[in-house]
Amino acid sequence: MFKKIIGVLAGGVVVAVLAIPSLSRGDINKSVAYLESKSLSAWSVMALVSAGKNPSTDSLKSISATQAIDLEAPILALTAAGKDPRSFSTENLVTKLKNYYDGTQLGSASILNDDIFGLLALKSSGESDSDTTVSGTKALILSKQNSDGGWSYAIGGASDTNTTAAGIMALISAGQNKESAPITNGLNYLKSAQNIDGGFPYDPKSAWGTDSDASSDAWVIMALRSVGIDPATITKDGKSALTHLATLSTEEGYYRYQAGSSEDSFSPTTTSYAVIALSGKYLPVGTIAPPPASKAGFSYRIEGASGQLCAGEADGLTALDAVVIASEACNITYHMTQMSFGDYVDAIGGETAFGTNGWMYLVDNQKPSVGAGDYKLSANDEVLWYYGDYAWQPLRLSLNSTSTTGSTLTGKLEYFDGTNWKYSEGATIKANDKTATTGIDGTFSLTLSNGAYKVFGEKNGFIHSNRSNFNVGTASQSSLDLTVDLGSGGNSSSNPDPTQEISFSVQTENSLKKFNFGKKSNGALPVQKATLTNLSASPTHFESSVSGDEVFRNYLNLDGKTWRMFGVNLAPGGAKQTEISLKLPSGHTGTGVRNGSLIFWATPAL
Repeated sequence: MFKKIIGVLAGGVVVAVLAIPSLSRGDINKSVAYLESKSLSAWSVMALVSAGKNPSTDSLKSISATQAIDLEAPILALTAAGKDPRSFSTENLVTKLKNYYDGTQLGSASILNDDIFGLLALKSSGESDSDTTVSGTKALILSKQNSDGGWSYAIGGASDTNTTAAGIMALISAGQNKESAPITNGLNYLKSAQNIDGGFPYDPKSAWGTDSDASSDAWVIMALRSVGIDPATITKDGKSALTHLATLSTEEGYYRYQAGSSEDSFSPTTTSYAVIALSGKYLPVGTIAPPPASKAGFSYRIEGASGQLCAGEADGLTALDAVVIASEACNITYHMTQMSFGDYVDAIGGETAFGTNGWMYLVDNQKPSVGAGDYKLSANDEVLWYYGDYAWQPLRLSLNSTSTTGSTLTGKLEYFDGTNWKYSEGATIKANDKTATTGIDGTFSLTLSNGAYKVFGEKNGFIHSNRSNFNVGTASQSSLDLTVDLGSGGNSSSNPDPTQEISFSVQTENSLKKFNFGKKSNGALPVQKATLTNLSASPTHFESSVSGDEVFRNYLNLDGKTWRMFGVNLAPGGAKQTEISLKLPSGHTGTGVRNGSLIFWATPAL
């Protein structure tokens, strides 16, 4: 009965590395040889790795699992051997284990054992403390600690030394402070269970017997080492778990379960526990580095106190990346202060937090409950950083059209109340130096002269809206082809120049209507130059747009800022040389030849 319970308990454990007193290093050599003579299991793999061996992990390439506990020991064995359980086996074992998490518990609703070993398995795989399954499972384990300080194999059951020892190691692996009450209380429970022979029973109050056993000795030794306690210092009548465990070793190399026991089918597992403990390890035996997170494509906007500082699209991992990317794309500075809850952005573009106003962020118009550095982006997220008060709500501008041959600009402004978009009445619409006020239904109308306008909405106590371009009259355009080789083959393409209706020219250094930035592997991509010349008899305003591959839409800069921020007025006959650069972020992993177009638009200047 005892062995069966303990065997299931062990079905999902691992051990970690630590230097140990030289107590019985020589004694485990026979045990190592014994384990090498038997069929390898997840536990013997962990034990042999703990003893400095390099056992085969071929038996772990295919895992048959119908419950969470079936995955946990194999995961711990693979990470002990330095293998990634996401890719080593025929399926992703970490993802499969996470699939057993129901939002509260990992695995069986009646068992705590699989939650404890599941947490150990996930942490050994490099999963973050902030991962939903990790943090939720840790919270469950903390909530199920018994009043005596121990943990039980089953939910609501009596405490036992094996589960308590594993629980301590699981919490430590997930960042629990060694001096915290849950750890201290768990250790006190273990110390209270020690027998006069120095060893430990499975359950010191069990009606089935309270004799010390090798498995319990090993689990307690591992738990003590995980919190930095030398197990030789925890004694009863001058004896420790180390001295008691030594009495259970045999000439054949296996460890008896209890005094008087003989070898049985569980002896290799008991011996594995002992080898791990006597090698100075504790759970998990090994931890692999977390896999690199994949970046998500997202859009971003930085709204300062008086207007927009930057906007664009990029690839990133967290909401904080929007600030870092914007600083490069728009040549703006930012500053972060380290706080107890993480990095706090207290200044962007020279605007510093003061009083109740500071830098806040939204993702898809919602206020996340975690710091920006911990918010993991998903594809197509919209990240908005703004300077203002936490209670401010975002505005959204919608134009009925982006251009007209007439003179009227119409549209609608709304605000988001946290759940729904609602009409924004009495807000100001700005189109360059022209303004209008929204009505009760959020609509507005503006009469404008020919030219190019940047339109946005603002209202006291709200975040500036998105900006939209609006052209009155006929615009002219000229297109330049863009090509870059990110490391592998591909074919370039060209786009014809559209008919120009406003007279201007775009002159490149090579007299061609295309820019080839070369190959990324050759080092820094060269800066290209183009000269805009106004050939009209009246002042002309120039804007830009980019089409084609995302590498150009995300990272093409004009005069050191993202192309979205470009705008210049030229007098008749005036000219301006524009620097065109492709600023790929470090670690960019794209390959192949990419093509796009840079388009300059010209409208009458206001």
